[in-house]
Amino acid sequence: MNSHGRQSRRSVHLAAVLLCAGSLLVTGSASAQTRTFSGKESPLVVKAGSQLSPAINGSLVAYVDCSTGGCDVWYVDVTNGVLLQVTRGSGDEIDPAIADFRLVYVELADSNRNIWLVDLLAGTSTQVTSGRPDPSAPAVSSRFIAWQDVTGDFDRDILVRDLALGGDYGITGPGPQITPAASGSRVVYLDLAANGAVKVYDAETRVTSTVFGGPAAEPDIDGINVTYARSGPSDTDIAVSDVSGAELAVLTLDGFQGNPHISGEWVSFEDFSQAMPHVGLWHWTGGEVFFPAPAASSQEMSDISGNRLVYTDDRSGDMDVYVFEFSLSTGGDTTPPVLVVPGSIITNATSPSGATVIYAVTATDDTDPSPAVTCDVPSGSTFPIETTTVTCTATDASGNSTTKSFLVIVRGAPDQLQDLIALVLSFNFRQGIENSLDVKLKTAEGALDAAITGQRPTSCNALGAFGNEVNAQAEKMITASQATQLLAAAGQIQATLGCP
Repeated sequence: MNSHGRQSRRSVHLAAVLLCAGSLLVTGSASAQTRTFSGKESPLVVKAGSQLSPAINGSLVAYVDCSTGGCDVWYVDVTNGVLLQVTRGSGDEIDPAIADFRLVYVELADSNRNIWLVDLLAGTSTQVTSGRPDPSAPAVSSRFIAWQDVTGDFDRDILVRDLALGGDYGITGPGPQITPAASGSRVVYLDLAANGAVKVYDAETRVTSTVFGGPAAEPDIDGINVTYARSGPSDTDIAVSDVSGAELAVLTLDGFQGNPHISGEWVSFEDFSQAMPHVGLWHWTGGEVFFPAPAASSQEMSDISGNRLVYTDDRSGDMDVYVFEFSLSTGGDTTPPVLVVPGSIITNATSPSGATVIYAVTATDDTDPSPAVTCDVPSGSTFPIETTTVTCTATDASGNSTTKSFLVIVRGAPDQLQDLIALVLSFNFRQGIENSLDVKLKTAEGALDAAITGQRPTSCNALGAFGNEVNAQAEKMITASQATQLLAAAGQIQATLGCP
């Protein structure tokens, strides 16, 4: 161990590597063990024109579609193949990154460049930057949005938006700081003024430390482990270190390798040693290397999440997006999948039938890249006005299964009406206005039992009278914002009751 506290590193130089599925004899100091690598490649987005820059997190893949003359950001769920367009602006949108159902990208419009954030669960878009000189290379994690930009001294620095605490700040230093990547509370980046060193900033400790002294390129981070392309005298190699600077493994192949991405025990990379670039998979804790895609075509722009690798491939003449799902097994599989279901979901009814509820359930497995997930009430179903128990099961290819449940609570008109009464009281209207509105809501409340059994006129008429008075007092005794909130809540109660 040297003065930087580095552990003994594991270095691998393979004269031959494995293509697609097969068995590899891995020898250790104590015994030999046979491990089997298997996987399946599937076309994800294949169409005329170029599909670029795929980024993956879990089952969601974001990419750039440049097939229509401009470039727009889309995303696709690899479990069902559903494609959704994220951007529809007049300019180009590029450089997507995705994590925890958050997607960031760069918008190029009217000579301006801005970063946008899309919350895929909420369906909302937020402009992150405005008036910045040149924001680019965005990254996102559960804690941060990070990007590089030109600062006042005309150097590039890393700027960060803290999604947990709020506020923006910079990770600065003499000379350029570039190419951020984020994981949890950490941001890793290159410091070009320090010999191209790989550095990491930890928001929990507010400490910046050096992972590798450089020169290096294209760092990526997953938890406490960082991968990067390490420059040598005549080529580049891929390395993995932890955030303390301890070098854990180095992949030494002939020629140049770059663009590494790390997820758990795997690193994806691009091999430029041949006439065409090819994507590779490196099991950095065991030393195995695999090239899963056909050698006759070129692949670029790879990313990895769990047991899924995404990349672009030109075998059809255009750049298309493919996914490769893989596993490395050491024997019989008896471990069930890990199933993640949401907590209790509470929502208001939007009709007498209840409410449409969309939820996310994910499963991962140590050998099966795509365990099957089924739920007895599928996401997107209409849930009735009551408490419904949803039971989901994940099953892997070996038949191991995990079952979990969660509650979906759909609130009916009585609960919503209580919320509306509380909202009226919270605005502290003049006594006469408050009493008048309250009387109408109490009339509606008193008639709810009859309304629920199908006799709706009294409640519906009272809610209509409430809405009429709000409209009459809007921008007089009631502000426009307050009127909007009151009318929306009353309208939803009317829809729940099925008022004409």
